[in-house]
Amino acid sequence: AGRLAQWERDGVEAIPLVQPRRVFRRWLERNQPTACEARLQAFQPNIIIVAVGGDRMYPGDGWEIKQRLTTLAKAGGARVVILHQLSEAGQWVEPGPGNDRWLAWQRSADWHQFVSESTWREAEANFGFSLPGEVIRNNYNVPYHQPPAWPEGRLLRLAFVGRFRIYQKGLDLLLDAVTQPELRLRSDWRLSLVGGGALQPRIEAEVGRRGLGDKITVRGHTSDVAGIWREHQLLIMPSRAEGLSLSLCEAMLCERPAIATLVGGTRDLLVEGETGFGAQLDAASIAAAIIKALDAHRTGRLADLGRAAGLRARAVFSPHPERAYIAQLMALLQRTLST
Repeated sequence: AGRLAQWERDGVEAIPLVQPRRVFRRWLERNQPTACEARLQAFQPNIIIVAVGGDRMYPGDGWEIKQRLTTLAKAGGARVVILHQLSEAGQWVEPGPGNDRWLAWQRSADWHQFVSESTWREAEANFGFSLPGEVIRNNYNVPYHQPPAWPEGRLLRLAFVGRFRIYQKGLDLLLDAVTQPELRLRSDWRLSLVGGGALQPRIEAEVGRRGLGDKITVRGHTSDVAGIWREHQLLIMPSRAEGLSLSLCEAMLCERPAIATLVGGTRDLLVEGETGFGAQLDAASIAAAIIKALDAHRTGRLADLGRAAGLRARAVFSPHPERAYIAQLMALLQRTLST
């Protein structure tokens, strides 16, 4: 909200179409034409970009409203772009009336944008058809060229950074991994869980129940991401699904290697043994990767992996991803106006 307000002060015109309230949504679905549609018709966009989150249709998530708006915009001559932020391999869309409408909407779009190459490939496999489009890069909240100093010390300090969504982020797998005897009995590591959310009290209780209070600290959300990496040497990210993790991008720009499950866009960034350590979706594999990192830290090699991670991140992400995205939109607009 703060950034949007700054854009408006800088002269960007923002026209709210939908308020995220259930009562308004029900009203919107009952009324034809709606105030939202009337505003869209008056604006007459050349391009309409709609974010869908994942590549599955969930009843009640509001996608029907997005479909109506894009259909209306397309009837007025606009090009429709669908932005995909998350994918999960093997989630093939099953046939059925609702899913068939969802797939028809996806196929009707003129262009698609993805946050990683892997997300693009997975979405095409899940839908069963090719999607014309391009990869875009997220913005980030750490300096591009000024990584924090490497934290010295015998202890390996790991950090999980992200909202506490248990299944998607794999926090259950992480707790199972560090409960393994080969890690539980070691004294040379500490773990911070940083992110917050409704499940934070439950996670704090679970850490205590497992007898890990001496090893694990649970923290809420922080806007000082670079501050996390002034205290920690290694990101741990046991996700079951990712588009392209902002936490991974920011950690690598801070020259911190990662332990991560090789899902989604993580495969586009993490190079085994060079910028971090990959793991499979099970506690034993995650525990084995942590032990590899402990060995690398003991021999001083982990800092070298961090420097390689920074080089890899800066090869993938530009210093100004928002400018790169605007350039992509302008190229799309030029193509739209020339046809």
